[in-house]
Amino acid sequence: MSVGHHGRGPSSQQPGERRGFLTRATRRAVLGRLEGLNHGRLTLVEKDGVIAFGLGSDPAAQVEVHDPDFYRAVALGGHIGAAESYATGGWSTPDLTALVRLFVRNRDILDGLEGGLARFAQPVRAVLHAWNRNSVSGSRRNIQAHYDLGNDFFRHFLDETMTYSAGIFRKPGGSLRDASIAKYDRLCRKLELGADDHVVEIGT
Repeated sequence: MSVGHHGRGPSSQQPGERRGFLTRATRRAVLGRLEGLNHGRLTLVEKDGVIAFGLGSDPAAQVEVHDPDFYRAVALGGHIGAAESYATGGWSTPDLTALVRLFVRNRDILDGLEGGLARFAQPVRAVLHAWNRNSVSGSRRNIQAHYDLGNDFFRHFLDETMTYSAGIFRKPGGSLRDASIAKYDRLCRKLELGADDHVVEIGT
């Protein structure tokens, strides 16, 4: 691990920073795990400094931390905590694909984050899971949380048809758009739809 200008934060916390100790402790835990990066290079950009992990150059990725609670989310929630922090703006990356590839090459780092402190949070997550079960009221909350995200989000990984899933790739290297069109073509043929038919497509 190489360190640029990097601070551990002020020695005394402001009155409103009640979670400061937990954030610092989980930050140390996450940074300790990242020191085991053996393949590629990860650059972690914080408000007051930059930290680099790994001695390789490929794959290379960068994470920009916008909210220190990102460390708490990762340490206590593992990859799910990291994803939720990303969704709420806790961190960002200029190349999400490169970051995924980096951690695929360093799978032991991911496994380490899933263990450790994250295990202590499992009982809490079990309670939250029960709260979010698909009851009549719970289903409404879950749908709003997972699907009411707007087209700006889905444009990051869907083609211009905004087709959600199950594309049919007729040849290796085909585009996502071609796969989406092929799916609709097959559906129309199987349903024997004609020019006068009208179809509402939901979630396919």
